[in-house]
Amino acid sequence: MVIWILIAALVVIVFFYFQFKHAQHKLFTFLIIALIIVGYISFTWAISGQNIDLNTTDGWQKGIGLYFVWLGNAFGNVKVLTTNAVKMDWIGEENQTISK
Repeated sequence: MVIWILIAALVVIVFFYFQFKHAQHKLFTFLIIALIIVGYISFTWAISGQNIDLNTTDGWQKGIGLYFVWLGNAFGNVKVLTTNAVKMDWIGEENQTISK
């Protein structure tokens, strides 16, 4: 519950800071808020089911370490997926006919 309050306060502070600074920073403000929300959701997803106590420093260290391992594996999976997609034959056969 405390984490949600801290995230909401951070989002509101960032929003008002950039909202009143310059109107041209609206997109940047949106991207910062989206990054905070996606980061929080992915962090909680990565440590779910691991029984990590985030009320201690040791728990935070384990959680952050686990999150970066999870993030590295996610980028590795994207790399493998992209490599396999590039290797596929997307053109097909040139003289292919449709049989009726």
